[in-house]
Parts: sequence; C-alpha cells; structure tokens
Amino acid sequence: MYNWLYRRSCTSDPAINDGQGRFTDQTTTIAASLQKIGMVTDAAWLDMNGDKKNDLVVVGEWMPITVYVNNNGKLENRTSAYFDKEYSGWWNKLLTGDFNHDGKQDLIAGNVGLNTQCKASDKQPADYRLITCCSSNICNFFSVSKYAVIDISKEVRTI
Repeated sequence: MYNWLYRRSCTSDPAINDGQGRFTDQTTTIAASLQKIGMVTDAAWLDMNGDKKNDLVVVGEWMPITVYVNNNGKLENRTSAYFDKEYSGWWNKLLTGDFNHDGKQDLIAGNVGLNTQCKASDKQPADYRLITCCSSNICNFFSVSKYAVIDISKEVRTI
C-alpha cells in the first residue's frame, strides 16, 4: 500500500455487462463525477425517489454518503435532495431492506463506531493529516487545538 496516497481521491469505474460476460468502463457516459469520488467502500442500488428505477448510493472512507439518481440511464448527484448537510465519515457498509415495514426500501449506513479512540462531531470532526510519506497521525480535537492520538509510524516501529 502506498501510505502517502491514503485519503486522496481514487477512481471508481462502474462497468456495464453486455450480457455476454464482457464488461466495459462507462464512467464518463453514466456518471462522470464518480471518476474521482474517493475511497468507495460500499454501494447499493435502490429506488430513492419512487420512480421505479434503481438509484445508486455510495459511501467510503473520508467521504460523504452520496446519492446518484438514475435520470434516463445517467447517474446525477442529488445528495442534497436527501440530506440537509454533508455526512462525511469513515463509512464502510450499506444495508438495504424494508426495515420499518412501510413497503419502501430503507437504507442503513455503517460508520466507525464508538469503540475507537477517534471521537468526532459536526463541530470537531476527526482529521487525517499526512506527516511524511511513511508516517501518519490520526488527530482528535481538544479545545481548539489538534493533538495526535495515534502515531502509526511509532506503532509500526515497535512491531
């Protein structure tokens, strides 16, 4: 793994199956904004707007939950129609199902939980900083200053 590349936007390439088992990259045609969306960890197809077409919801590390509505075969970012703010996080899982039994698909997004040293809020988000190409810190806020809570390079040296 290239530690110095962590958190940089990487490509996501939706591939279309032609029915013969051949897949082609259709990113620029279907959803150009997916090209540099970030570190996608999960995605789910479900009808978000009730038009009987599957829409795409994408989550990942250091990125917001993102909703792409299917508009005649093209995916358009319509996240702001579903969320009043950007919910960024270390998202790692999406589950779909009719969890409240109302006949509509529901969505559950899994994020880093409370069993971590990193505590975050809207006012004090966790932040990742690159120190050098081989060391990194995960920081937490204390008052108005940032203090490192984990120094990965020291952890690796002790192993």
